[in-house]
This record gives sequence, structure tokens and C-alpha cells, in this order.
Amino acid sequence: MPKTPAVFYHATLTKHLPDIQEQGLQPRIGRLSLMIDEPTERIYLFDSLENLDTALGNWFGEALEDVYGEDEPMTLLQIKCEHVTEPRPTFEQDETSFEWTTEHPILPEHIVLMDYEI
Repeated sequence: MPKTPAVFYHATLTKHLPDIQEQGLQPRIGRLSLMIDEPTERIYLFDSLENLDTALGNWFGEALEDVYGEDEPMTLLQIKCEHVTEPRPTFEQDETSFEWTTEHPILPEHIVLMDYEI
């Protein structure tokens, strides 16, 4: 099982920031989750900026463009691991996992706004 990182990163549509700043991150089945028939409400997190950037340049970025268009602004959020309840690696069987999930809300006071647009 991969080692839990100290910090997680989450990319979200900038237009969702007011709700996130008020309610935090809530596990949901959003439009991207519907694309892959995700059955469980979750929050998806990355273990490093490098892995998030790689995903945005590949499958994640392509999925975002397919669902929201290529001009939708995105915002980068940071959450310390200690504020993420029961983080689970997407690839539990591997030694490393670039993507993690939680099925628990993350409070707004534990979310740090890193950049307004990515």
C-alpha cells in the first residue's frame, strides 16, 4: 500500500470556489464521475503538484475539456493530509499512487487556495 503524502492537491472549477469556501469539499458524483460510471460519492485528490500537472496534461485535462470545454478556469487547492479523513489510494495494490480519494467532507478552514487559475 502506498505511503500517505503530507499534502494533497485538488483541482476544481473556479466557479465552484464560493461554495467550497462556504461548505468545504463535499464528496459527490459529478459530471466527470458520471463519465466513468463512478458509483460512490468521493473527493479526488493528487499527492503532488507534479502528478496533478501530469494528469492535467493527459487524461484528466482531456476529460475536463470534454465535459466543461477548454476555456473553463480551474483553481488549485491544497489540503494537509491530517485534515483528510480516511484517504485511500486509487491504486492500493501499487507501491505508489498519484491519485487518492476520500468519502468524507473536507472543512473549508482546512483548504488553502493555491492559485486562482491553473
